[in-house]
Amino acid sequence: MTPSPSPTDVPDLPAIAGYYSQLAAVLAGFGFAGVVGLVTTQLTARNATTTVVRSLGPLVSAFIGLVAASLDYALVTGEPVGSARVASLQTVAGMGFSIAGAMLIYAIYILLCDLQEDAPLSRSLSIAAIRFMRTIIVSYLPTVLVLLMWSGLRDHLEQRQGDKAFYGWPDWVAVAALVATLLAACLLRLFFRRAPSGRFDTVTRVARLATQLSFASLLGSSALITFTETNTSVPAGVPVTALVLVAVFALLTAFSASRYFSEGGSPLTTAAVDAAAVPDEVTPTVTPSEGGGRRPLQPLHPGILRDRSIEIFPQGYLMNISIIQGVALSVLIVETVRTLTREDSPLPLVPTLAQSSLTLACLVIVSYEYLWFSTIMRWTPTFRDTAIPVVLGVGEIVPPLLLGNPRAWWIATAVFALLGAVAFLNTVTRLEPEMFPRSRQAYTRIRGLLVTLAVTCVATAALSAVIAYLVGPVLSTIGALVVLFTSVVFVVGRSERVLNDVYDEHGVDRRPPMFERLRGVESRVRERLGAAPTLVSRGDGSRPAHPSAPEPPGA
Repeated sequence: MTPSPSPTDVPDLPAIAGYYSQLAAVLAGFGFAGVVGLVTTQLTARNATTTVVRSLGPLVSAFIGLVAASLDYALVTGEPVGSARVASLQTVAGMGFSIAGAMLIYAIYILLCDLQEDAPLSRSLSIAAIRFMRTIIVSYLPTVLVLLMWSGLRDHLEQRQGDKAFYGWPDWVAVAALVATLLAACLLRLFFRRAPSGRFDTVTRVARLATQLSFASLLGSSALITFTETNTSVPAGVPVTALVLVAVFALLTAFSASRYFSEGGSPLTTAAVDAAAVPDEVTPTVTPSEGGGRRPLQPLHPGILRDRSIEIFPQGYLMNISIIQGVALSVLIVETVRTLTREDSPLPLVPTLAQSSLTLACLVIVSYEYLWFSTIMRWTPTFRDTAIPVVLGVGEIVPPLLLGNPRAWWIATAVFALLGAVAFLNTVTRLEPEMFPRSRQAYTRIRGLLVTLAVTCVATAALSAVIAYLVGPVLSTIGALVVLFTSVVFVVGRSERVLNDVYDEHGVDRRPPMFERLRGVESRVRERLGAAPTLVSRGDGSRPAHPSAPEPPGA
């Protein structure tokens, strides 16, 4: 048997896996943004769609698969360079990434197809995009995925048997899979272009299979890491199985895509186009051009401009935040694993975990804050509303990259906290009393909450700067835990308390049912002890009166 090559003669597969982890996280951000945008559009649309919402299944499946692939590759980054099992781990992880990436493209295709039934206004443009996406899925994607998996298989075989031109039966399996994808592409383009009656069931099954295979990839990598040693030579059947599964899934996806959309059907009449283009309450007159030329898709007027601004506000914010959060989370996972597995790591185990936990908490808080304020407030977005989330995202990504340097990490955390204060103050400047016509007190509470959170961020930045000046392993750990259990808990607790009050004032109960049951038990206990009962909010935002209070007139 040919001796395995030394670590200096093989590519740095763990580093490559780190880049794949970041790429998967970025794509997961796009998938999450698509889910949020689709749900937001469905909730805010004046005429609720029925067909496009079916695309949620493939989008959610792609998002879950890409998150699993990011975590899968993050596990691979902890492997030593040139170890016996690292190439097989990368191939197994590549199965999940390939399937999730294919699912993301498939979800976009399904979304475009379903758009024809709910919004057939721009049918000619959409059909061109659908044909393009279908060509990619049917003709090119299966072959590309098989080639990528084959390259990973050859890396695994090279680790086991040295550099050879051909490795026998594993290469024959890969060649057979490649030929099958090319032959299937030709057959599907020639014979299968008819939409079947049960096409939605086909999409559901493909999405379900993609999710199962993505988790199988993550579980396979975890099992190899748990039950084998780094110098264990994994059998060639493991990466070969991964390649076959990817080829089969790609062919099923191509078959489903080739039969999902039918280009038949009569085009819309001119009257139907006009009716679909403009809302019923405002129908501007559009003079047709000579010879029945093109007409404006949706002429702009004040009502449409307001509707567009309302719809684009949460979509724009949440899309940017979701993509940035995906990158930041991927960097955090990769750098944490890399720092913990480095033998010459300058940062001990406990400080690394404390700082990583604080960074993770900050990521969650950013998503949480943007979610509630985009729910409660709306305004016309400007350049700074685009720039501030992006700059804040850069401030999120930098601290994980500096985990191995405690002083630099605390300085980066201080800068991130200051950027958070700027983001809160920007929201304060856009806040107006007219946003809360039913309750002036709600405006005061939200404004006070935002100012309080900005001050908390400034205090956190100051504390981080002090710790950076006096940095040490013990002080770094204590400081991270102090910030985690004071600033983070205060920000979440204060926000929840104010938001609960604001929602109650507007007749909406946002607390879980278990909370109300616990408050009811507390109220009964206090009554038995002779104390004043706790006022439990009702679902309509009102509060019951004290038991001893007289009934109001007319009750």
